[in-house]
Amino acid sequence: GVVERADRFEVWYFRHGCRVQGPGVSDQGSGARNRSRGASVPPPSVRTTILARHATIQHNPVMNPQIRYCTASDGVRIAYWTMGSGPALIHAPPTVFGHIAAELGLDGARAWYERLALTHTLIRFDPRGCGASGRDGDISLETFALDFEAVCDALELPAFAIFVGLMWVPAAITFAARVPQRLTHLVVWDGYARSSDRQHNSRLVATRTLIDQDWVGYTNAWAQTTFGWEHSSTAKAWARAFSEATTPEHQRGRMKVFQNCDVTELLPQITAPV
Repeated sequence: GVVERADRFEVWYFRHGCRVQGPGVSDQGSGARNRSRGASVPPPSVRTTILARHATIQHNPVMNPQIRYCTASDGVRIAYWTMGSGPALIHAPPTVFGHIAAELGLDGARAWYERLALTHTLIRFDPRGCGASGRDGDISLETFALDFEAVCDALELPAFAIFVGLMWVPAAITFAARVPQRLTHLVVWDGYARSSDRQHNSRLVATRTLIDQDWVGYTNAWAQTTFGWEHSSTAKAWARAFSEATTPEHQRGRMKVFQNCDVTELLPQITAPV
């Protein structure tokens, strides 16, 4: 149907750096190159559906989040924002780092969040050592679980779902196992419960040699490897966000935690649909 096709076109365009504006689609960055290569333009009915969504977003005050703070049980300050209304959906960081303020300035990231917030109260937070959250405190799966807990308790959420991917999955599982009665769904994207089960990208692994030698060079290499050279403008934007979001010390700490973890024994404690 029209709505399903709108979903598909909207995700594609925002993923490739395009923004929907006015009566048509305006191309930005790599989006223009993809369109010139023969990418489809949404038909009028689909485009109207997408534009209606964005009109709803632009005129809805709950879609313009304000950063707030709470404190984890070990004293670390955690930054978060909420967007939209509906059932609570906690969104873990989309990459190895988090920067809730900078992400709102990235077209693709904000569009993704806004789409989820049309049907949910979307909650994004920066884990310790990232973005606007505190840089103090220990780094481990257990303390990352404290960050999840702090946000849920600050918002007094009786029930919530978690959307999590990549290396943050073990931390989410650690937290979810503590509060199975409050978890409604655990949505996992490209994640793992045991780090040894994950097939690592050899090129990303190679970039880690730059963490201590050239921090900006490392974040640029990470972004280009993640997004590809054909999306260079998107990669540059994420690289800037990454370089400002955290420090080499915290990045090394996260890598150590995520590369040596196994939470498979906690899985039976999660009773919500996964």
